[in-house]
Amino acid sequence: MTTSTQSLPPLLCAALAVALWRRRPEQRAGTLLIAEGVGADRIASRVKDPERTLVLYRARDPREAEAARELRARGVPVMIVEGAEHDPRAKEAVSASGLSRLVPDISERRVMVYGPRGFVRYVRGALSKLRQRA
Repeated sequence: MTTSTQSLPPLLCAALAVALWRRRPEQRAGTLLIAEGVGADRIASRVKDPERTLVLYRARDPREAEAARELRARGVPVMIVEGAEHDPRAKEAVSASGLSRLVPDISERRVMVYGPRGFVRYVRGALSKLRQRA
């Protein structure tokens, strides 16, 4: 028995499209890992494919920035946003507008967020705003 997509309900067609899209990760842009306050070893352990992974690291002080630079030495592409915890420029970089400017293909990437609870909550809010715009 063959079934054409014309006879399937639209919701089922959409679900099948999403399932197929999720099964083919090689067609996606890769992974974006957004982190703050997490050591280089912990981040490196989560990078499975350095060629398809971008790390956006928010460093609150020079020590954290140096830890993020260690990842570059390991071959992981890292964008470092430096600034104290309440620095408006650093906070703007991980806002919805900042993320879309720094990572133009963010909607095509799998995004993972690591760090303190407040940071994760803030970034997830920014990501939800981006998804609403898309």
